[in-house]
Amino acid sequence: MIGLICESATDTPFEVLEKDYVRWVSLRVILGEKEYRDVLEISQLEVLKFMETDIPKTSLPNYKDTYDAFEDLIKKGYEEIFAVTISSGISGTYNLFENIALEMRKKYSVKIKIIDSKNISIGAGVIVYRISELIDMGKDFEYIQNEMEKIVGEKTNVFFLVPTLKYLKANGRIGKVSASIGTFLNIKPIISVNKEGMYFDVAKSRGMKRSVEKLLEVFQKWVGNKKINAVGIYKSGNSDQTNEYVQQVIDEINKMNPNKVFVGDISSVALVHTGDGLVGIAAILY
Repeated sequence: MIGLICESATDTPFEVLEKDYVRWVSLRVILGEKEYRDVLEISQLEVLKFMETDIPKTSLPNYKDTYDAFEDLIKKGYEEIFAVTISSGISGTYNLFENIALEMRKKYSVKIKIIDSKNISIGAGVIVYRISELIDMGKDFEYIQNEMEKIVGEKTNVFFLVPTLKYLKANGRIGKVSASIGTFLNIKPIISVNKEGMYFDVAKSRGMKRSVEKLLEVFQKWVGNKKINAVGIYKSGNSDQTNEYVQQVIDEINKMNPNKVFVGDISSVALVHTGDGLVGIAAILY
């Protein structure tokens, strides 16, 4: 049997997380002196409230929580396991998973493959979804591993925009995004993740309204004439304006006839780095 593990920053859709063979590990959100497990103990609303006066921080998943997730699957008879993390260029979770996988291989007779998604949020989540889809189709471990080698960095991508780069800068996650973009000009970068798993800006536009249109343009150009296996449309915050932008994106994406559409909110961990008002699209292509 094949098991599957992911972490909260992948923003994996709940319909995947509910499967018997899937385990999920929370990263941690730090608000001042207090620490919370992402999603389980903290909400977007609480993080946004804290961000009105201070800058929150994030931390890796708890070691024991992660260890227990692997061991729980193994003790339930899963001798082959895939685990997916957000980009190792942005987070240390990949290294944590690799270290625990090494311990598990020594302790038990198991196959474990840690997949560095080279992606972020639902960009990693659609990879988790695709693995679960292949498991449900009865594909074996080697087949799925080969498919992931073809997909990661080639057939997956994420594009998002945020009203301000303040939080990406404050948390050291700015990557190759031009941090000098003038806020007084109201210029918003469309941000993606390169093949090294680092943030970079692929386009720029002025104002959120035009930037949402540019976001769709960039995404549609990337897809071209290929078919979409799964697409995620995610946001942060719940303002009327953000919801309007998201609906605009949903309407346009549906015209592209994707096989599967996920709509949701990014995790609190992702919110720490982006702030309120994020609008993002990620997809995995056939």
